[in-house]
Amino acid sequence: METKAAYKKGRVTGRGKLPVPGQLLVGVDAFASMIGISAVGAYRMLHRGEIPVVRIGGRTLIAVAEIDKFIAARSGLFDEGSKRP
Repeated sequence: METKAAYKKGRVTGRGKLPVPGQLLVGVDAFASMIGISAVGAYRMLHRGEIPVVRIGGRTLIAVAEIDKFIAARSGLFDEGSKRP
């Protein structure tokens, strides 16, 4: 479970902030920014189950690793086994 300490260590982003290297989870707004869609579009994708989510308290979060898999499956952008810079 994420705590305030996790936020301070940069493991979880706030609204609309893009992830920093080593970050594990991002909010829906950051996810939307990362893939270039609106927050409403991102929530629709999550509701349809297109990408797994982590629910902590009242927050809906997405693992950065899952975002990488999502992008790779649709674009071939990341080779299997490669990591985000």
